[in-house]
Amino acid sequence: MTDKHILYGTEFSLYSGKARSYLRHKRIPFDEVLSSLSVYRETIILA
Repeated sequence: MTDKHILYGTEFSLYSGKARSYLRHKRIPFDEVLSSLSVYRETIILA
């Protein structure tokens, strides 16, 4: 699998940190995107 996953979260969120830790532990490639208001409106709501 060559596709990267996207982790939407914030730097200091405990939930984002747990997900980030799991992805690193399992060596799953991912990009982390700061969950801002524009990301929420354009991506998260439309999903």
